[in-house]
Amino acid sequence: MFKTTELPEDLGWTLRSDQREWDHFIHLLDKVLSENLRHSAFDAAGVPKEDDTSQHPFGTIRWLQELMTTNHVTEEQAEWAVKPLKAVRSARQKPAHALRKNVTDRTLIRKQKDLLRDVNEVLINIRQWLSSHPNNRDWTERWPDAKDYFL
Repeated sequence: MFKTTELPEDLGWTLRSDQREWDHFIHLLDKVLSENLRHSAFDAAGVPKEDDTSQHPFGTIRWLQELMTTNHVTEEQAEWAVKPLKAVRSARQKPAHALRKNVTDRTLIRKQKDLLRDVNEVLINIRQWLSSHPNNRDWTERWPDAKDYFL
């Protein structure tokens, strides 16, 4: 489903609580989460690229949501699962379309921790949902002791 499982070297905790560090972190996190999804995986699963109401093809986050809802996940559960991914995408778009001062904000570390906790929770749930598919019955966990990462 992902193009790569390697993380960028500079993706990690922000060392300085400033806007520039936060924007860089969000940019990399969005690349890892949504730009890293393989479109061919959605095509292979038969997920439609658009619906009757949309004028443009789905983005990767919406495509993931469609994959879930077409495979026995309720709309509410799918919306819950993509909410943190949408939050990351939204946070990435802000600096991309504006000039911002590099201000110090001591709350950014807490914000990063909360965001990563939410992303981690939905990724665990998505992984469990994908592993429950009948075609994945023979799949085994490569790192069985590494199922949860606490922040």
